[in-house]
Amino acid sequence: MTSRPAIIAVDDDLASIESTVSGDPQTAVAEARTSLEEFANSEATSRARSSHLDDADAALLRAQEQTSDRPARRLEAIRNRIQIYRESVSQTGEDLAVIESTIRVDESDDGRRDTALTEYHDETVELVATVVNGGIDRRVVLAVTFYDETGTELDDAATDEHAFGADEQATISLEVRVPDGAAYYTVTALDGQTQTVG
Repeated sequence: MTSRPAIIAVDDDLASIESTVSGDPQTAVAEARTSLEEFANSEATSRARSSHLDDADAALLRAQEQTSDRPARRLEAIRNRIQIYRESVSQTGEDLAVIESTIRVDESDDGRRDTALTEYHDETVELVATVVNGGIDRRVVLAVTFYDETGTELDDAATDEHAFGADEQATISLEVRVPDGAAYYTVTALDGQTQTVG
C-alpha cells in the first residue's frame, strides 16, 4: 500500500461536501471517496491506479453537475487537483514512480505529520521522496512544483541527477522554500537523459 499524494488527499473536503448534499450527488461523492481509497491502496507502479482516478473524477463530475454554489465550486477544485496530479504523473519518466513524498522541517521530524503546507509558507523545508526505477540503469532528477488553492503554479525546484540502478528504489531529498500561498505540491521523477525540468 502507498500513501496518497498530498495534492489529492481530499478526504476531509469530500466528507464535508458529502454531509451537505443528498441524493445522487451524495452517492457520487461516496463513490469518488471509494475510488480514491482504492487508488491509495494500489501499487504505485500499477496501471490500475489511472482507472481509479478516472472513476473518482467521473463521480465528482456527476456530483458537480447536480449541485450549485459552494459544493459545486469545491467539487471543481478537487477535480482540478486530480488533473494537476495527472499532469505531474504524465511528466514522470517511463518506468519511474514516486511512491511517497513528505515534507520535513528538521532532522527530528519524520515528515509523517498531518500538517498543512500553509504552516510552512516562506520557510525552507526538506522534501523527501521515495522513487522506484522499474527500468534500466539511469540518472534521475526529482522535481517539485507548488500550487495555490486555485491550482495556479507558484514555483518549482529540482535536484541534481541521481544514479539509479535497474529496479532500484531509493530516497531522494531536496531543500526547497515553500512559496507564500502554496496549498499543494506535486513531485515528479524525470529521466535525466531524456527529460528536462521546467
